[in-house]
Amino acid sequence: MVKTKGPLLSQDAVGSVADVLTFTSNHRRQTLRAKTKPKNPSTAAQTGVRSMTKFLSQIWSGLSTADKDTWTNAYPHMRLSEYHAFLKFNSRRWANELAPTPAFPPFHSTPAASTNFISLTPLFHGWEGLFFHFAAPSPWGIVIHMSTTFAFIPTRDTVIAVIETDGAVTTTWRKLDLPPVWHFVRQQQFVRGGTFRLVGPAHAVLPTG
Repeated sequence: MVKTKGPLLSQDAVGSVADVLTFTSNHRRQTLRAKTKPKNPSTAAQTGVRSMTKFLSQIWSGLSTADKDTWTNAYPHMRLSEYHAFLKFNSRRWANELAPTPAFPPFHSTPAASTNFISLTPLFHGWEGLFFHFAAPSPWGIVIHMSTTFAFIPTRDTVIAVIETDGAVTTTWRKLDLPPVWHFVRQQQFVRGGTFRLVGPAHAVLPTG
């Protein structure tokens, strides 16, 4: 919204008109320019990083005191709290395509075979997924990958969510604001020992709209 002081362009105006033009001013003159918008305000890589950071931030409060205490000496030469050491270490693991771990050091448990079935229901410009994951031990969380290409290879750039699943055999999750074209979804589970299971097959869904 533009706020003016006197007739437009004769004195002062600041703000935007119709999300197209932007008025700015300094001590010398009034300037009118086209409002610029970022071409890609949220890249695929940024989405993956944010999804894992959100997971780590939310999961911390539920960790046992014993697990939290293991992070005290994770970075002995840096003055980090247990929480920030946990974030730093697991963010680096994620950057190296490794699963997060609740305790330091990770104990790398051997993942069992698991059911990676997904049931997808089309929604208006989106979908709702029911993700099955029964195995022993139960997964700590799942990474949801999505692409518009059927035979896509899951990477950090195809991640759309990281969700806690500890103790549950199914997880329901929605993805909205999608164009009405075919989307393909895959599930990757990880266990508390910091180990990924194999990525499941791709499941197709066509959002309505």
